Amino acid sequence: MIYKILESLPAEAVQNGTVNPETVLPGVPLDIQDGFIHLSTKAQLLETLNKYFNKHDRVYLLAIDIPDTPGAPLTEGAVGCKPGCRLQWDFVRSRNEKFAHIYGHLTNGDISEIKELERGPDGWSLW
Repeated sequence: MIYKILESLPAEAVQNGTVNPETVLPGVPLDIQDGFIHLSTKAQLLETLNKYFNKHDRVYLLAIDIPDTPGAPLTEGAVGCKPGCRLQWDFVRSRNEKFAHIYGHLTNGDISEIKELERGPDGWSLW
């Protein structure tokens, strides 16, 4: 499982059955600027939250059912393995590790779960 962190939850991501699974989620400014969707594994989440989301009290984690290991096989038709969308693990020097990036877009159907996460008095903590 890998995760997309969002400051707010767009209507296109709602998982109550009212949104067509093919609906494309809107891009966030950083993703649009960089040309890919930034993602984190569970092991990378806390550092990402503390480094880039420390001024927020609440974020939303979009869980995406992709293996969290670089080079792991993807199921054909899954996000990262469908036309116009590819998953690539890129080395990020500032973090000294590889991060998953999606070159393409995310759809409502790519999301397997949404978690609302609130920052506590001592910072972020995961489940």
